[in-house]
Amino acid sequence: WNALVDTIQGAKGSLEAFVWFQGENDSFADWNKENYLPNLTKFVADVRQEIVNESIKNESIKFQSPADVPVIIVECGRWIWGVDTAVIEAQRAFVAADSNAVLVPTGAGDEIKEQLTKMYHYDIAAQLIIGKRIAEAMAQILNDNENV
Repeated sequence: WNALVDTIQGAKGSLEAFVWFQGENDSFADWNKENYLPNLTKFVADVRQEIVNESIKNESIKFQSPADVPVIIVECGRWIWGVDTAVIEAQRAFVAADSNAVLVPTGAGDEIKEQLTKMYHYDIAAQLIIGKRIAEAMAQILNDNENV
């Protein structure tokens, strides 16, 4: 957390969105799986607040409230799909409940043509595809917010 706050502060109010690409380690222990959605919700709220605070501090006010900070959640990968979908479902639920959040799919599901990997590590091609999807999601959510 401290390193993330340091990064937010180091940006001196220039951040326009937040990308979260994590969840694999929370896919194992029951408590982590059961609490992923409330933990993700609190974590994103805290990050958004830090971004707003820094924006105000540096007089580069881009957001009226923490909810105005766009968030991109990168879905956990295909490898966990056949094991336990709790974290993936929590990520999808978070985005469904947050009008300023977007989910970047990574092929989690049964559709073979959409799967980017069979393992938990992505190869170079999969990383490039995910990076492109993140960039497209970022462009879309920033454009949507600009037109509000």
